[in-house]
Amino acid sequence: MQSSNPAPRLGRYTLLRSLGAGGMAELFLARADGIEGFAKLVALKRILPHKATNERFVRMLLNEARLVAGLNHPNIAQVYDIGLEHGEYFFAMEYVHGQDLARVLHRAPLRKLHLENALHIAIGVCAGLHCAHIARDDTGRPLDIVHRDVSPSNVLVSYQGAVKLVDFGVAKAATLVSETREGVIKGKYGYMSPEQCLGDPLDRRSDVFAVGILLWEMTVGRRLYMFKGELASLQRIVYADAPRPSKYDPHYPEELEHIVMRALARDPRQRYQSAEQLQIDLEQYALDHRLAVSAVSMAIEMKTLFRDDVEAWTAAERAGQSLGDHLATATPPPPIELDDEEPQDSPTPPPVGPQLELGRAAAARAFEAETRPDGPAARDDSDSRATTPRGTAKLAMAPAVVELPVAAGPPVMPQQLSRQLRKSQETVRLRPSRSVPAIFVLLIVIAIAAGWLVLFQRP
Repeated sequence: MQSSNPAPRLGRYTLLRSLGAGGMAELFLARADGIEGFAKLVALKRILPHKATNERFVRMLLNEARLVAGLNHPNIAQVYDIGLEHGEYFFAMEYVHGQDLARVLHRAPLRKLHLENALHIAIGVCAGLHCAHIARDDTGRPLDIVHRDVSPSNVLVSYQGAVKLVDFGVAKAATLVSETREGVIKGKYGYMSPEQCLGDPLDRRSDVFAVGILLWEMTVGRRLYMFKGELASLQRIVYADAPRPSKYDPHYPEELEHIVMRALARDPRQRYQSAEQLQIDLEQYALDHRLAVSAVSMAIEMKTLFRDDVEAWTAAERAGQSLGDHLATATPPPPIELDDEEPQDSPTPPPVGPQLELGRAAAARAFEAETRPDGPAARDDSDSRATTPRGTAKLAMAPAVVELPVAAGPPVMPQQLSRQLRKSQETVRLRPSRSVPAIFVLLIVIAIAAGWLVLFQRP
């Protein structure tokens, strides 16, 4: 039974349901009401009430609204309106009836998508990014937009197969001088480029690296950079090349691997120089291999992965219920554990303690077991879901874990990471060889033998 209490309103918008909240703002499903029964669903973003007077947060929200309002592309969620009501700033944007990529991968078997659909998402993200990268202001001046937060939670996939890029809240642009200070790290740790980790000046190639991470994860079925909020994880991004997908999937297509690894080149000069270049290569690969990259194919997989949600809406629609009313009364999806959920632009350092050290040790042991020649990763040749269209896999993959060095000293703030990373190249330690203990034992035996010869052997 629906509550008799009227739904709260903000300006001309009726707030139907909360869609989530972050450190700065909260998101609502809302309905714009007009004359003669006009109604349109939107996603409404407003600053959290207890932070509504924070000038920095207000500036970031307004910057995002103004920036996205000037971007008109089918792969970018559109901004419709901006307002101020009772001292609360908000803006309304396109509502996408579907799921974010993080939930899609969480629901997918083996956390992998069919190859044609992984390419469909990557191509859509590239297209949206290229639109943002080449945008100009009213005077014709390049805006030099860099998203800086291209990650699974900011890529939406509708049940009809559309791909939308969202959340330009930490985007860099030439017109946003106050929010693009050099040396400050913004974004999610697991989806940053090397230059972003170092706090260097960024250009469009930084977003290309993030798309490479998404493509790697969608086709391999595991996280590329597992840890978050630690100096060690950023060291891995900055100073170590990403592992080749074929390391985990022997049947990974060689041509696609070349594309992925070029997108993940640590040196921006060796990377694709634009998102459009990456998009062209992905489209050509799909064409050469006759992959059905389309919204229809994506919709089929979405309706398979989220069958209950789609069937519930279909039944409600046939019963004469509007989408807004259906979503307002639907049970919110359960939370999922996602790494790097919130963008890191906070002086709050990551926790460090005995539990974290035990977690690092366990991660190191898991990495050893997974990558040794007789380990499960080496034995598993059956997983072909992402590299063979509509493939069937027999063995689930565990999330990838990489052994990372333990950063000494107290926890660091994001503003300090770029300085420490520049000094820490010598501290990056890859997994030690198993031959090292044997060499030590051999040296000890030789030393003992030499001692016996010196003490007891006479000329």
